[in-house]
Amino acid sequence: MSSLFIDRSLVLANTPIEKKEMEKYLLKKEELKTEIEQREKEIEQVKAQMKTIPRKITYSELSENEKFDNVINQRKHFLDTIKIITYRAETALSNIIKQDMSHDDELRLLLKQIYKTDANIKVDQENKRLIVEIHRLAYWKDDKILEKLCRTMNETQTQFPDTELTLFYKLVSS
Repeated sequence: MSSLFIDRSLVLANTPIEKKEMEKYLLKKEELKTEIEQREKEIEQVKAQMKTIPRKITYSELSENEKFDNVINQRKHFLDTIKIITYRAETALSNIIKQDMSHDDELRLLLKQIYKTDANIKVDQENKRLIVEIHRLAYWKDDKILEKLCRTMNETQTQFPDTELTLFYKLVSS
């Protein structure tokens, strides 16, 4: 005996069956058919309900407790400000080393290499300095440019925030 579901109906194979078993299969078929019809009605109700819900709502349609403030725009503005400050600082550094570079397009590449270079930070309490020891780069000519950059930065006598320590940059061997 085998039963197959074909086109939402329970069909028996061409095998002789006893009357009790036949009634059992017919009852099962009727139950399944009823359940399928109920599910199809539920699906149609949900589809009809979904059509009544608008896909988009305007900001003015939100209730007062659902309205959001300008936090996203304030955050974006803050991050954009940081990006502008960073770009300007990088531009200032590139202007310092510009005359020592043969190609202008290499300026920012060298600065990116410097940013990724390992460094040691040491505190010299006696001289009130925060020493940034930058490890040498891959090429001698880049080291010479970095030394110039360190000298120029040291001339600014920049004080580390909330301390009495002056930033001091120097190149060291690895």
